[in-house]
Amino acid sequence: MGGILGRINNEAELHAAIRGMVLPQVLGAAVSLGIADRLDVDGSMPVARLAELSGVPAVNLRRLLRFLAALGIFTLDDKDLVGHTSWSVLLRNDAERSVVSAVRFWTLPSVRAAWGELTRGLLDDGVPFERANGAHFFAHLQNSPTDNQVFHALMQGGFGARHAMAADALPIEDGETIVDVGGGEGPLLRALLLKHPAAQGTLFDLPNVVGAAAAVMQAAGIGDRCRIVGGDFFDAVPADGNVYVLSWVLHDWGDAEARRILATTRAAMTPAARLLIVERLLHDDPRRCAPYDLLEDLNMLVLFQGRERTESEFNELLAGSGFGPLTCRATRPMFVAVEARPV
Repeated sequence: MGGILGRINNEAELHAAIRGMVLPQVLGAAVSLGIADRLDVDGSMPVARLAELSGVPAVNLRRLLRFLAALGIFTLDDKDLVGHTSWSVLLRNDAERSVVSAVRFWTLPSVRAAWGELTRGLLDDGVPFERANGAHFFAHLQNSPTDNQVFHALMQGGFGARHAMAADALPIEDGETIVDVGGGEGPLLRALLLKHPAAQGTLFDLPNVVGAAAAVMQAAGIGDRCRIVGGDFFDAVPADGNVYVLSWVLHDWGDAEARRILATTRAAMTPAARLLIVERLLHDDPRRCAPYDLLEDLNMLVLFQGRERTESEFNELLAGSGFGPLTCRATRPMFVAVEARPV
């Protein structure tokens, strides 16, 4: 069950994959109970004491932990002592590469319900999330404080390594003004401005999304170099930038919407400006695609009726929106950074 995103090699692995839906729920229970946070990183604790701290009957907690220990997440010995492994440490809130926000997101009732509508979404192009929850994903977030908090925690901290890698990969020149289109609460722009002290930045997203960003930028010591603008990228995008960044934005949308985003971005750009896109880039040959990337493609379908794209699919979008073809600037494990120029 631990390797359900690898190729299935035998019937036992197929059965494990069929039951794979339970693993996020098990991890979600461990996170909700704070199991990893209650254990010292280098110590151990009797199950009975951990159960007492967690408010769970010891007999039930033992059953949860022995399953996780069988997967290599926590250790549990014959003396009923629980300890950490390199994987269970990542279930701590204070871990450098914590997966807590990812666990919480994937166990949200709204997300689970959306995946339950996958078949209907495949049949008629409806958006599974909207069918299950009665609203577009981002509209749902505005009306669900819990889901909104979980999602933005995932975007802000759950992809910390991704933002740092993107900041290293993106080609920014001294003195340039970066416009981060659909930049959320600004984690990527913050990383870019910290890396390039001579650069200026504009963070652009919906007003309710960027509302708290100014305080974050001030706390990082870059508030004087970062302008916060609220708006809708389907209507217009701030002008006067040298570099426009669309980081993990286009995959949220179908082709028609993606072209609109590209067109409004192009309308704001001077002929000398550059567009940098940070996304997964699928191979045209599906045999060369990583299973995780293809899972994310399905996740985009479920949440938004969006999609991950190949290079040729990106070029089709760009050609219809006033841009030339992609030029690859950097490849990293989680994404490809590409550049396009206005034509």
